[in-house]
Amino acid sequence: MKQHPIIYLTIVFGISLALTSCNQTTATGNHIVSKWKSKEILFPTNSIFTIEGKDSIDYSFPITDYKIVSYVDSVGCLSCKLEFARWEGLMQEIIQDPAKPNVLLLLYIHPKNRKEVENLLFFKSFTHPICIDEQNEFDKLNQVPKEEQYHTFLLDKHNKVIGIGNPIYNIKIKELYLKLIQ
Repeated sequence: MKQHPIIYLTIVFGISLALTSCNQTTATGNHIVSKWKSKEILFPTNSIFTIEGKDSIDYSFPITDYKIVSYVDSVGCLSCKLEFARWEGLMQEIIQDPAKPNVLLLLYIHPKNRKEVENLLFFKSFTHPICIDEQNEFDKLNQVPKEEQYHTFLLDKHNKVIGIGNPIYNIKIKELYLKLIQ
């Protein structure tokens, strides 16, 4: 059976495009990681936190060896991005070993609709303090990368970035965070 040259060229072009796209994505990721390595994350001085979306609380960060900070913007499905059960599971995994240093989870959420976030927090019974950052101060201070997979940071006790990437979506990032924390 004779193969058509157009089909062959289409397949070769598709493979070439895929390989080029992967290389560009890897190069972009490497650039972002190198740019953020050891960068200090700044926190808005007027951060207002809430627990379960009920009341605003006066919350000063406890002194910990590490912080996991995740920024969630208003683009797309907010409940899909937050994944409270996965965050809860990760924190239980980290904290269950007394030999591991203290780790603080901080979520900064910049919502389109504050009420939506409060309802999610209430119905999911998420007990970690959340900053509902209506003025988007966290992003203004830090200029978080556009790429959503780089909106989560592992910080040392001086708020310097030692890891970047979301551990609840990527098992390799999770393993890296756990290794760095140990």
